[in-house]
Amino acid sequence: MQSGALSISSTVPFVGVIVTLSLLVAAAGISTLYYILAGALISALQANSISEFARVAPSSGSLIAWAQMTFGEVVSTPLAYLLTTSYFAIISGLIVASGWWLQETLISFSAPSIPWQVYSIFIALIVLTFIVGKARSLLNINLGLVVIQIVGLAALAAIIIARYYKNWNSSYVALPIHGQLGTSWTSAVPIAFFIFLGWENISALAPQFKGGSKSVATKIYLAIGATALIAIVISFTTTLGLASDLSKIIASPTPLVEAAKSTAPYLVKVTYFLGLLSLISALFSLVTSQANIINYCGLQSYFTKRITSKNSQPIPHKSGVILIVGATVIGVILGSGRDPLLYFSEAATLSALLTIIAYLTINLAVPIYFRIYRPEVYSKVKHLVIPIIASITLVYPIYLLVSPNQSAPFGYFGDILGLLLIVGLGVGLYRRTHLQNLKNTKLQESRLR
Repeated sequence: MQSGALSISSTVPFVGVIVTLSLLVAAAGISTLYYILAGALISALQANSISEFARVAPSSGSLIAWAQMTFGEVVSTPLAYLLTTSYFAIISGLIVASGWWLQETLISFSAPSIPWQVYSIFIALIVLTFIVGKARSLLNINLGLVVIQIVGLAALAAIIIARYYKNWNSSYVALPIHGQLGTSWTSAVPIAFFIFLGWENISALAPQFKGGSKSVATKIYLAIGATALIAIVISFTTTLGLASDLSKIIASPTPLVEAAKSTAPYLVKVTYFLGLLSLISALFSLVTSQANIINYCGLQSYFTKRITSKNSQPIPHKSGVILIVGATVIGVILGSGRDPLLYFSEAATLSALLTIIAYLTINLAVPIYFRIYRPEVYSKVKHLVIPIIASITLVYPIYLLVSPNQSAPFGYFGDILGLLLIVGLGVGLYRRTHLQNLKNTKLQESRLR
């Protein structure tokens, strides 16, 4: 149960689904069901590669460790730069969104309005407290938060559906032929796919799972399936609650809140409360997993103090502190004076681009690693065919994210990607040369002895 909670909350919280829904409806119309299922399928294809690596070579370094084992420092170093940047981006977005969401939640309870920056710092301090001093409680806390979210969302959906079931529109389950409002259907599948990003962090949490690396695949597919179900429920409930009014869904940054408001005023408070829990839960699980990966990257390798959670390997809390503090500073500075949910979307988009490049790298690594280093378990289907298909499905989403002539800051994301790759490649080449020279020196010294 505890590991299942970590699995679900490691993916994008349902606040991400709420925010993304308006974009998805703009691209797909009411028929979002099949696009969400398509996004889940693409995610499952990527999960094959990570699950296979986690099964035979479990590591807290996750994707970076596997790239290093397959390609060496020249590839793993740029990948470490991409993922570290991705982590700071998504955590900063979550902290900003959490602060704004807490502000809106308290306002719905008639509390005085306080700047969201204050709430963001407050939430960051709560996460820091548990990372540094109460890591043993993290699994139980996540379990409780996820259970409350699932029960609360089910109750919220049931109330809205019971009120508006007469608004049922058969077009919701109709096979989509093209998008509505002039947007191509080809944009809808990548948008739906973005909803699922985050499950890859589960592979870094294998030591905390009962069953270890052997259960990683189960947890990953559980997270993808749970996210698909949550997205479908939210999409269907919102569409029903707003009487399939596309303009209302697209115009609102939080359409589920609007559907709750049209049903009963008290449901707005419930929706905000559940959203807040999902954001905090995501912060707990993402910081826990990503701190392990950042620690593996050597970002703070000179720190040695660690803490241990129950039935797990140590969590490098100094990495967690660096991640939370750095992301909070970035979020408060860049998010101030702007729409917090817009900043969350921008940060999540940058994180998505860098994460998808990591998926592609691991897909390309699978055939090489298993063919050369693990021929006894090599499978043409799992280790060749599926990784190739998975790689092909990523080409168009990457193109959309780096395509030219996008509005700022999205137009700069391709440049950021290029800069990180160039710097990472340069450092990787230097490290490879340095390590080789070090090996040669030690070899010569051993011969002289």
